[in-house]
Amino acid sequence: MRNRGLLRQIAPICGRNGCPRRMTQVKDASSINDGYKWRCPSHKSKKISIRSGSFFENAKFQLRKGLMLGYCWALSLPIHTQVQIVRLTEKHVIDWNSFFRDVCSRWLIQQPIRLGGVGSVNHRQNFVCPVTGTHTNHVENFWKNLKMKNKAMSGTLRDMLPGYMDEYMWRQFNGKKTLAAFDNIFDQISQFYVVNV
Repeated sequence: MRNRGLLRQIAPICGRNGCPRRMTQVKDASSINDGYKWRCPSHKSKKISIRSGSFFENAKFQLRKGLMLGYCWALSLPIHTQVQIVRLTEKHVIDWNSFFRDVCSRWLIQQPIRLGGVGSVNHRQNFVCPVTGTHTNHVENFWKNLKMKNKAMSGTLRDMLPGYMDEYMWRQFNGKKTLAAFDNIFDQISQFYVVNV
């Protein structure tokens, strides 16, 4: 996880009473989720989680389960299947799937994708643009596939629809294959949640 930029690669500075020392990673039996913490060599009682400042900072489960959730999400598995595989509550799985969709939304804001506009085809005039050869099938196919995915999920709550649309569009550019979706979502998490500050 460190190599991917999901956890700190550089030890944080203690900062307690102006202490300039870098903390060291130590085994910590009280940290049941991770087994390690950052600790100041001078102030032994000053400890912070190894996931401090990361995407997983507030997760109440082991880090490996976060990777498992990411892989299940990349596979587009139904929530009930993810619950069985990862062995977390349905609420946790739903929340973390939503967090992954938030990353998709953030990526789309930074990488806007144009649908329509100048150079698009007005299907009332032409099915295929006589100048560019552009046709309406791409947009219609996009909507058809999005509707099929929505129906496969037995519909969605209205306020969740934009997130599902963002995820679908994100997958068209970043994750048509499972491994690509898995790699890209975690690469983008490391870009949006920079931990070495």
